[in-house]
Amino acid sequence: MCTYRVDNMKKIFAYFLLILLLISAIPSFFGEKPALVLNHADSSLPIEPLLSTLVKNQITPLGIENQQDETTLIFESKKEQREAQQVLSLAFPLAHSHFSFVSAAPQLFSLVGLTPINLGLDLRGGVQFMLQVEIDDSVKSLVEATSTNARHVARAEGIRSRIADIDNNGFSVIITNLSSSDSNSIQSVTDHMRSQFSEWKISVNDNVLRFTLDESIKEEQASLAMQQTLNIMRQRIESLGITEAVTQRQGADRILIELPGVQDPQVAKRVIGATATISFHTVVDSSQAAQTHTTRDGESVRLSRQPVLTGEYIIGASASVGEFGQPEVNLVLSSAGGSKMSDFSRSNIGKPMATLYSEYHQDHNNQLVQRHEVINIATIQSQLGSRFRITGIGQVSDAQDLALILRSGSLTVPVTIIDEQVIGPSLGEENIQKGLLAVLVGLALTFVSIMVLYRKFGVIACAALIANIVMIIGFLSLIPGATLTLPGIAGLVLTMGMAVDTNVLVFERIKEEMRSGRSLASAIPRGYKEARSTIIDANLTSLITAIILFAIGYGAVKGFAITLGIGLLTSMFTGLLYSQMWMTKLWGHDNDKA
Repeated sequence: MCTYRVDNMKKIFAYFLLILLLISAIPSFFGEKPALVLNHADSSLPIEPLLSTLVKNQITPLGIENQQDETTLIFESKKEQREAQQVLSLAFPLAHSHFSFVSAAPQLFSLVGLTPINLGLDLRGGVQFMLQVEIDDSVKSLVEATSTNARHVARAEGIRSRIADIDNNGFSVIITNLSSSDSNSIQSVTDHMRSQFSEWKISVNDNVLRFTLDESIKEEQASLAMQQTLNIMRQRIESLGITEAVTQRQGADRILIELPGVQDPQVAKRVIGATATISFHTVVDSSQAAQTHTTRDGESVRLSRQPVLTGEYIIGASASVGEFGQPEVNLVLSSAGGSKMSDFSRSNIGKPMATLYSEYHQDHNNQLVQRHEVINIATIQSQLGSRFRITGIGQVSDAQDLALILRSGSLTVPVTIIDEQVIGPSLGEENIQKGLLAVLVGLALTFVSIMVLYRKFGVIACAALIANIVMIIGFLSLIPGATLTLPGIAGLVLTMGMAVDTNVLVFERIKEEMRSGRSLASAIPRGYKEARSTIIDANLTSLITAIILFAIGYGAVKGFAITLGIGLLTSMFTGLLYSQMWMTKLWGHDNDKA
């Protein structure tokens, strides 16, 4: 009775899992419709003028999905999608737009969170960028910031000093108002410095303090810079409204970004590769220490070396057009930034404050250099808070890009796009057709072979193979971040062959049991029992290989490993559980030997 109950529970679980994965796979069979996503976080976008603009140009969307800061238009063809983007970009310049896809399955599936499989760049088309991150600059910035702090600490103790020999390993503080004979005073300063900068190694030679950065701190700083850059890139891509992007680290100092469905790389390139940031400085006269920068008109301006506020305090930014038609960026500061700006502006009413725009670019020697430009000088009229606006940006598109960059985070280190690839939608469709053809041909040949060799047993093998494919598609649809690529389709075809191998091992074992005199009914459970350990061992070995490929691989290798790994698990499940259930149901009470 207990065994009977366990068998029934096993069957209920098996069929429940199969039905669940079948339902999750259904949206993938319906496919997708091309869509155009308009991101209007910087402005309002009423539906009526949007529709009227499209209708005037003889473009009729299949549907509209309107959310708080974005509107999705669904079209029948990619031609309509492209035409709509051209028309709307002219009519609504403040709205960012990008191509996307939405499920063509009934809305019920979307309501319960079931969507088609995410297709990779090689199947959908899109843009791929390889970024070089200058992580050494993060160490350089740390050294420079620490040297400035060390000088401030010395000044607070009444010690005059200057900084020398700055490099990525450290810097030297030369004490100018003490000589080597003042050993007690120098030792006191050294002890104080060591307490303030405990992570640094400080050595003394006469009146020179040498600060040396430990290698572990360098590695930690470089790793932190890479992680911050990854996070900022993901935020920037999310700000563009692209939800299926792949952003992953490659090696020590590179980042791979894949943007499926994006066919115009220029907008993405401007945002992803941008190293722009802003800072606010007081305008000083010739009697004060300063740095000199120029405005867009070429006028020289002397600014304080220490900024009043930097881009790290900006938590919100949006572009708009002012009352005189000039582009503006509205800024929102964090509470700490708002307090700093409030304190500064309160004590500097009537004085000028400049906005300094900084960006890295490559010079004629392909070296990264930072370019600075004063984009705005304004007189502080009253105490400022956490919200204010800046002008003098240039075009509306410049204001949009700057707002997007500021609200998604300014890069702490420069990045360079060292490789860019665009895969057209037609090539993606061709890859899908070839991949689908490979799957269908593989299925057909497998069905024919297994039916010829095993006849009625072959029917069970074919049914198990279909269940296996359904389960793979279902799992890929459910796993967050899983993407089907062209190598993934190759993994799917390979899995089909391995799934058949499972059934072949079982069928041959059943034949051996029948040749030894057992009836078909008794040979079926015996055959599965004897073949089970061999099947599990063989598949586990392949599964370990798939896990290793997934762990150390990138891009295409990872896509292949995902489908191979899922396929190995489902092939064991369908080959050892479903096929046995069906064979037992059909022939488990047959006492014939043939």
